[in-house]
Amino acid sequence: MTYMKWHLNVKRSAYPLDASIILESDVKSLKEAAGTSYSACFAVIEKGIAAYYAPEIEVKRQLLYLKRNFKATQRRIEGIPILCQKLLKEVKELSRMRNITISRFKNFLFLYRQFITTRIVTRVIGYDEHLDHDFLSEVAKARLNFKETWEEVRKYLGKIWQSFGGEHGISPENLKLLTIIEFLSLWQKKKLKLAQEMIIGRDSRFIILRQTDKEIILTGKKADDFLKKNLPQEEAGNVNFIQGRPAFGGYAKGRVKAIDIAAGASLRKRFILVTSMTTPDFVPLLKMADAIVTDEGGLTCHAAIISRELKIPCIVGTKIATKVLHDGDLVEVDADKGVVKIIKRK
Repeated sequence: MTYMKWHLNVKRSAYPLDASIILESDVKSLKEAAGTSYSACFAVIEKGIAAYYAPEIEVKRQLLYLKRNFKATQRRIEGIPILCQKLLKEVKELSRMRNITISRFKNFLFLYRQFITTRIVTRVIGYDEHLDHDFLSEVAKARLNFKETWEEVRKYLGKIWQSFGGEHGISPENLKLLTIIEFLSLWQKKKLKLAQEMIIGRDSRFIILRQTDKEIILTGKKADDFLKKNLPQEEAGNVNFIQGRPAFGGYAKGRVKAIDIAAGASLRKRFILVTSMTTPDFVPLLKMADAIVTDEGGLTCHAAIISRELKIPCIVGTKIATKVLHDGDLVEVDADKGVVKIIKRK
């Protein structure tokens, strides 16, 4: 694959079976919703967290398409609640079935891929801070509806994988280390027990690379080499301030706490949260945060939505916050201007 610049779409808890369905959707189902599907995309999965990457140029094309076809974008966003209801009904019915057929499961996958495409629409449109704020607020509400539905759908999927595991003699944990292509292939051949042989090396960091016509799994040194080539570490340099998109205004001064994963983090003192991006499990921590600063995201990302609800100064999309700001650094956050100034290094 030729080198290209990659955009980090999102970082969230996930397991390979679910992550691979998302990647499949991104190369097969995005064109109708966002103007272009991705020619390639990949997920780096480590310790139950998946970071999803897509070609930066194609993300920019999607934003242009969504803005040019604004009325269609509005209709699609308005239709999210109906799509959420349809998917929930389908997955609930599926979870109650004892003998799920492949054709019935594929019908669910078709609807699930349609549902997944809406996350791209609601995320990418938020990269343009010049859009009407009332419209962006509606997008944010639709995005929260989507996220809540997605979490519920994944709970029912957990029951389905549990059922499959019991029926075919494989633990649900090992089953979820398969990709959707592998899962369907083994199921059709009635050889799901062979999953144990296919998941070797997936208990640590590995990569699912998805292109239009193929899927590649990278583990060990191959995964390391891929990341060095495609996600080279950029030097942040000796900077005194960073800039991003203002998501919710206000001013805060305090010590940085850099948190990559919310699980297990427990803090008693007030702090300035610095992270790649927030997810729903960050919410309890945010009650102690005086401000939020993220690498990624637009005005409809989770951090932006939650900061407005909790009225916490927030700056998103800085790109380099986690590289520049470290635990204990004393900073000033001016979320009206989208600027973080470093007062003193620890």
